Amino acid sequence: MEGGNAAHADGRFPARSGGADVVLHETGFRHPVSRVLRGLSRFTAYRDLTHVAATARGVALGTTHGAWFIRRRHFEASNAPERLVEALRGRVAGLAAGPDRSRQMDRLDARVREAPRPHLGGVLAGVVVGIAAAVWVWSDLAAEFVFAARYVAEGELWRLVTLHGLHLHPLHLGLNAVALWVLGDLLELSLGRGRAALVAALSAAGAAAGCVWAGYVDALGASGVVSGFAGALLVLELRAPATVPAPWRLPRRLFVAAVVLDLGLSALVPGIAEAAHVGGFLAGGTAGWALLRPPGADLRAPGWVRFGNGLAAAVLVWAFATGTLAALDFERTWHARGERLLAAEAADPEALNEAAWRIAISDAPSRTLLALAEELALRAVTETRGLRPHILDTLAEVYFLEDRIEEALEVNADALRIDPEDPYLREQRRRYRGERARDDRPEPGEAPPDRIPIPDEPGIRI
Repeated sequence: MEGGNAAHADGRFPARSGGADVVLHETGFRHPVSRVLRGLSRFTAYRDLTHVAATARGVALGTTHGAWFIRRRHFEASNAPERLVEALRGRVAGLAAGPDRSRQMDRLDARVREAPRPHLGGVLAGVVVGIAAAVWVWSDLAAEFVFAARYVAEGELWRLVTLHGLHLHPLHLGLNAVALWVLGDLLELSLGRGRAALVAALSAAGAAAGCVWAGYVDALGASGVVSGFAGALLVLELRAPATVPAPWRLPRRLFVAAVVLDLGLSALVPGIAEAAHVGGFLAGGTAGWALLRPPGADLRAPGWVRFGNGLAAAVLVWAFATGTLAALDFERTWHARGERLLAAEAADPEALNEAAWRIAISDAPSRTLLALAEELALRAVTETRGLRPHILDTLAEVYFLEDRIEEALEVNADALRIDPEDPYLREQRRRYRGERARDDRPEPGEAPPDRIPIPDEPGIRI
């Protein structure tokens, strides 16, 4: 007899009006699969069940093909979830491998009951929020934490780590913080805290490698770590669904669709660091695969995982401490950068200009630093033969800060001859003439689009 059609007399669990009933058959059961399309159902064989559990909210179904959740209010009877779980457990126990399958479900039940409260996701979310608050109070941190390819190439390797903690806008911060919290906690429950922490570290490394490989000028954000968590959870879902309790699993089709959508948007939407997302996803997925444990195995981290996490923690502390010290000693940091640029035989004029501009817009730069900024800006103007207005503007700004007003106006006039309609250059001229307050520099949004962005300006990959 076909198991999909032959129902037992007591094998029906009625749904409220408009919903699909749960119906037990000889070889499997039919159950709803969508909260939106309430009448949609599918047939699942008992042999494919990996775990079934009743929760305060309903029934969690885990199978080799996916995970589903039936809300308690879906059923007509209030005690239907408990009765359904009991009935399904009884059908599984009656299979040829029933005793082993039942013991495995009991072990998964015990994991749910005894699991310590997860902390990894919440800690990571708290860290990125804390860094955002610190940057809001002290903006110089952003310039030292952002991934900037030219400075990484010069040995500022801490940026490969600190970029993950820095966020540009509140929406970017909020999305990443929530994703870190939710996915991080799920991965910790599924793999154990030590293994999940190692996945986070390797995902961050993969995302940073993606930024370098893609040749990004600048990048920031924890999206690579989020993608790594998604990759590891997807590996668990596809390769080892029987090791994860049903209440901790995500609907497979929805999960896969979300991953595909993220990667698709990363490729199509300008400003998203696609290579960082892909690098984190691949690194996290590979790490998740390597850290898989068989059903019922001890999830405590072995020595090599603890060593890896200790090394990652040391690198993390070193990176953020080094970046913070660089921001604290602004004069020494930018003096060293400027000297390196001037010593190079073929320095990039944009790099020269950026260093001069960062010095110029800092809080109360010293005369020594301004003299260095002037030298940098003059060389950038010479290298470009005075044909780039935004580089001329930097030199004019430095002259203005040195109280050489006539020279600032002369250089500003040269820039306006190249681009006479630029409102930013016009506002700068008004400022140099005293028609605009000395400290009222035009807003970053008024800056010409070809100036290299800094962390509080648009244009950085996230």
